[in-house]
Amino acid sequence: MALWESFTPAEQQSIYNRIQDKLQRGEFVHDNPYFAIEDNSRAPRQPRAILPPPTNYAGKALPRTGEFYFADYNGQRGLYKREDVEAHHMSTPKKFDI
Repeated sequence: MALWESFTPAEQQSIYNRIQDKLQRGEFVHDNPYFAIEDNSRAPRQPRAILPPPTNYAGKALPRTGEFYFADYNGQRGLYKREDVEAHHMSTPKKFDI
């Protein structure tokens, strides 16, 4: 619903018309409304950024700057920089204080 409402009424009408035209021509229209809207909007899809794996500093020398957190990444507890914890949406973070 949020995606649909992010378009102006004129854009909504244009998307609707494109979907109807494809259906009448027998072309593929995704059965999930979100993807049907996304596929038929003029805005190109934004590629998802691929994040490099985070550095686990457990047992390693810590850089002199930055905040560190114990957190779970792929089921393993480790010591990570705050930026990695946030970017990878790690679970159960706990601030590490020296």
